[in-house]
Amino acid sequence: MRNKTIVAFIALLLLLPIAGLAVGNGDGNGRGSGNGDVEQPIKQPRGQQPAGQGNGLARVCDMIEDQADRIGGKFLQQQQRLQETRTNRDGALSQHWEDRSERLADRRQKLEERHEERFGMLLGKADDDDAKKQAVLELQQALQDAVRTRQAAFDQALADYHAAVAEARDGRRDMFNEAADALTEAIDAAIAQAKAACESEDADIKSVRSELRAALQAARNDFRQAIKDVPNYGMTIRALVEARNAAFSAAREEFRTAAEAARQDFKDKLAELPADEDESEADTEADEDSGSSGE
Repeated sequence: MRNKTIVAFIALLLLLPIAGLAVGNGDGNGRGSGNGDVEQPIKQPRGQQPAGQGNGLARVCDMIEDQADRIGGKFLQQQQRLQETRTNRDGALSQHWEDRSERLADRRQKLEERHEERFGMLLGKADDDDAKKQAVLELQQALQDAVRTRQAAFDQALADYHAAVAEARDGRRDMFNEAADALTEAIDAAIAQAKAACESEDADIKSVRSELRAALQAARNDFRQAIKDVPNYGMTIRALVEARNAAFSAAREEFRTAAEAARQDFKDKLAELPADEDESEADTEADEDSGSSGE
């Protein structure tokens, strides 16, 4: 799930090498020729160059310095925006999970209160029949144990899901950050090499431009490949959701089996006292609502 800021940051990083190449589109006198393929090499040593060509090389070197400053400024701005976006998204996701957890806890509390009320009614119907009361209490305990087991399984599935989402997010960010750092280092190295070449006595404007262009293009290609190697976040999350939902389904099925066994045992002991089929189903529906928690 790439947000607009991340996409913009990647676009900027991919375009920066092109910006760096702008220094190579002059005609040797610092003016655009209108044709980037037309290059005028200066083969004489710098001290023996004609005045116009020497000034052209100096201008190109100055432009390299200016481009480096602009690139650094844009990098810093985009990195700050990206960090702000990440912080905001992390806060929103944490709040979302916290809200879902609070709603689930409130729902469970209300269902537990309703179950207590229903079993109180069943105990009231038993009057002074100790055998019936004991059967009701055993049914209540069995269903409560089944509910708690299922809730614990749900809570564990949610905790595992949240941890896996955070791990996938952080891992993806680390890969992206490493790719961006490698790109900036490569660009810095290319610009430093170009500036050093400008200072040499036999500086050749054609060589300075072509070598800078090749180095920046290689840096951009490496960055593109590194970005392609970053796992697709959407596919990763879908796989985690499927694993979480599978755990939910297994917990529900285990609960239904335990609840049905408890009701059947109750019926076998006291056939004259029908089981309340709503005792387990209401709570099952409540926990099923948590199946989308954290998505």
